[in-house]
Amino acid sequence: MRTTGFSRDDGGQALVIVALAMVALMAGLALTLDWGYAYVQRRGTQNVVDGATLAAGRHVASTFKLVGGAPAFDATLEDVCEDVAARTTPLRGPTEISFFADPADPDGWTTVATSDCAAGSGVAVPSDTLFVRVRSTGSFRSLTQQTITIAASARARLTGSAGCDTIDCTALRPLELPSSGTPGQGISGYTTGPNAAIWPLVLHLGPTDFQGTPCGQYCGTTGPSRLTIWPRASYGPSGAFKGLITYTHFSPREADDGSGQVHQFMTESDYTGTTDLSIRQAHDHDDNAIYPPARMPNADAAACGGASDWDTLGRQDLSDAAPCDLPNWFAYGFRGSVGVSTDWSTSFNGLPGSGVDRPEALAPGRSSCNRSVYLPRPSCTGPSNRIGDWIETVPGDLTPLMAQQMLAFVGQYGRVVPNSSTPVSASPGAPLLGKAVVVFIPLWDCAEHFDQSAGQGDPDRWTLLTPAGGDCSQLGSGSATVDRVHIVSAVPFTFYEGLITTSPVTVEGYWGDVFGDAGVCSEDPLAAGCALNQIMNSAFLVPDE
Repeated sequence: MRTTGFSRDDGGQALVIVALAMVALMAGLALTLDWGYAYVQRRGTQNVVDGATLAAGRHVASTFKLVGGAPAFDATLEDVCEDVAARTTPLRGPTEISFFADPADPDGWTTVATSDCAAGSGVAVPSDTLFVRVRSTGSFRSLTQQTITIAASARARLTGSAGCDTIDCTALRPLELPSSGTPGQGISGYTTGPNAAIWPLVLHLGPTDFQGTPCGQYCGTTGPSRLTIWPRASYGPSGAFKGLITYTHFSPREADDGSGQVHQFMTESDYTGTTDLSIRQAHDHDDNAIYPPARMPNADAAACGGASDWDTLGRQDLSDAAPCDLPNWFAYGFRGSVGVSTDWSTSFNGLPGSGVDRPEALAPGRSSCNRSVYLPRPSCTGPSNRIGDWIETVPGDLTPLMAQQMLAFVGQYGRVVPNSSTPVSASPGAPLLGKAVVVFIPLWDCAEHFDQSAGQGDPDRWTLLTPAGGDCSQLGSGSATVDRVHIVSAVPFTFYEGLITTSPVTVEGYWGDVFGDAGVCSEDPLAAGCALNQIMNSAFLVPDE
């Protein structure tokens, strides 16, 4: 059959349609890839800015101080600017840091650019700063070779730390221990929060301690916040008490007098590694999943009768406490509960021996309550005159073994902080401060003497030591031994590897100026006790509106 001239061959037309569709598809794919890439870049930029902002807030909050009762910061604009600049370098765009107290008052903002950090040299962060804001931009070439600019900003709120209110500041916890293989709940016990550690060491609240500028992790090598923890002045006749305490479950002085075992006046014993099931079951928060029936590994088996493990409840014999219990508590940290606001006029009813020889009442106007230093001291203003834990002392010295365990603890749990690369002293070749841990040290003001010859219930069995003037918080030179001390407060110390030596034994640390968990203050920064203080502060991200 012949075809006419009007006949057409339509072969290949589908190719044109497909080609056009492919162009549209490729364009859409390119846009999708650009959008996805832009999203990833945007998220990465925001993450960098978030991290830089939180670091800046941490830096500022950790340098708060009081000068003549007025707030101030040790951090300078240049310090914070350089810190942020180092963290935002990958963004390759302009970055600004703002410091302010009222977000609604832009005229009150102080802003510096990381491109000109030196402009703020020597100028302190404004003393009323409550917010730190970082804004940065970054640019990148898209898959379609378009230049896309991304801006990100974040804001940090400065606040006091973790549930510290006018009644109880024991919820502060700067150090978390791993939950696997190292059970424990912390300085305030299972009832209040995550893991933390404290050593069997206390300091007397002396009249000149904690008066200067706090300095924990952003400090120099000298200054009033660097205190000698060991050796300290003697606490009693012949230096029998050296500031060491025992966290044993039962009183080591009253346990064997025929009256039955007497519980120590301590908020919560360390149940984390005991095989005494009856004690664990009697504990309010007993749970086999939380307190497994397995004792802690022994830091010094030879001193504990050769046992490979050690019961965290501690021993009831003082002669065993120094060589056995103390090294273990230094090695692992005590994980029971020590409080500064326990009311012993009503507590411990129903526990074995709880009704005997309660601590004596304390005068609210003692000198330890009148010192102008930021420390929580509920027993000075609380509704009862029996507030604050009482813990028994251990005669003896801080042996090289204990210093070795402290060094091992810092080596295992320590972190590199901004001051780690600072030399210990100005002497040529001085070692660096090195890794650091933050450990709470309980402070005591008053003490009691124990008379073993006095019978149970005898008012002279435990006697409050009151030197000349009748102020129990002042150390005297009498002959009575210091056998139980009243915990009036607690303060975080930053301990560095370079400030602990074993021969001779010396231990130094920096108090306060520590960054902690915002806790309840993140919910209400204006709550009582959430104001910035000299001991421990925090910062958390808030919406940058």
